Amino acid sequence: MTIGSISAASLSQYVLSSSNSTQLQQALQALQNSLASGDLNGAQSAFLTVQKLNQSLATASGGSASNSSALSTDLTTLGSALSSGNLST
Repeated sequence: MTIGSISAASLSQYVLSSSNSTQLQQALQALQNSLASGDLNGAQSAFLTVQKLNQSLATASGGSASNSSALSTDLTTLGSALSSGNLST
């Protein structure tokens, strides 16, 4: 039985994406909480974090943030609404 080696680069990429995935879940929860409570500043801050982590995850997985068109469209719409101060959208 042969076990393939794991390169340090692939292991660190996995750790990075796992860590970012957990952070992304937490940021999405913070965004949801801020939107539900009507906290525009908190929602804008959480949204920026979500965008950064989403970009990091896409980069770590070798893709681009625009690969997930539905998520990309939703984030663009949400970002526009938040920048205009519209929490209801």
